[in-house]
Order: sequence, then structure tokens, then C-alpha cells
Amino acid sequence: MGAGNHLHRGRTPAPVSVYLRDLVDWCGTEVDLNAGGVFEAGHADYDSVLRYSTDRENEYFLVENRSALGFDTHSTSSGLAVYHCDTRGSNEFQQGTRERHYQCALLQADGHLDLEQALNQGDVGDLCTATAGTALSHTTVPASRAWDGSASGLTISEIGAPGEVITFRAGEVGCRT
Repeated sequence: MGAGNHLHRGRTPAPVSVYLRDLVDWCGTEVDLNAGGVFEAGHADYDSVLRYSTDRENEYFLVENRSALGFDTHSTSSGLAVYHCDTRGSNEFQQGTRERHYQCALLQADGHLDLEQALNQGDVGDLCTATAGTALSHTTVPASRAWDGSASGLTISEIGAPGEVITFRAGEVGCRT
């Protein structure tokens, strides 16, 4: 997660994250997760961005498939990556508070906050793997809360196993479309 350029002793750097690809307009297709429903995240689908917008124009969530395949073969974790993004944040701010938070934070599935505490550069528990029930919402750890602590509305559930395509359900809390 935090050491993608060092994968396989630097011989196989990981691809650029969806956050950076989206920031520089490299993605031609945007999938609106706010619509709710079942979605597919394709591995190495570098042209697509799966976005959940909040009521703040600068704060949103992005989802991508980072299964241990292709250029991600040597990653420490495999599965669905969920990023909490705020274009007004700073990657120098590891506090995770309303005023001082990352511009792009990986919501580590194990809830350990190892990246923020500089305990490691990513581990096996960081990405969301197969989950029958709710994997992420405003009440889970990690939570899909906005930086000010309010519920963002994002729920991700029914995540499929890591692979070429990961299916998942997304939408607002209580959405069952």
C-alpha cells in the first residue's frame, strides 16, 4: 500500500492508484456508486473510476480492485481498496482529524491504522476481501464517516473474492436496490 514502488525489490512497481489517475484525468469512465446496487471492479481497469460522492465537493470515496495479479502480484494485500479522499487534505497530515487528515487515505480493512502510525508500509489486512455482510459503513471499523465525523452514507457489502473481477454492493446506508 505505502511501498508500491518497492514491490519485488523494486523490479515490479505497482500501478498508480485510482486516486492519482482520477486527479490527473486519466480515467475515461466514471461509475457512480451513489446510485446503489451491485458493481464490478475489474483488476487493471485503469480507465475507470468507481466514485461515491459526499455532500462536500472536495470529499469523496474511490474504490478499486487491487488483487495480487499482474503488476500487483507482489503486493502485501489482495482485494478491494477503498480510499477516503479530500482534495483539501495533505498527505503530510497523519492525524486523521477534521482539520488535519490525508488527501487520500486507504481505509484499512483491519482497522489498525498502521499506515498512519508508520508501523508498516502495508500488510495483509489492508484490503477488503470476501465479505458476506457489511464490510464498510458509518458504524464499522474502519468507518465510512466524513472527516467531520458525520455519516457519509456509503455502505459497501457482499464483497466477492479477490480476482480479475470483484463484485460488491454499494450505495447509501439502508440502500437495497
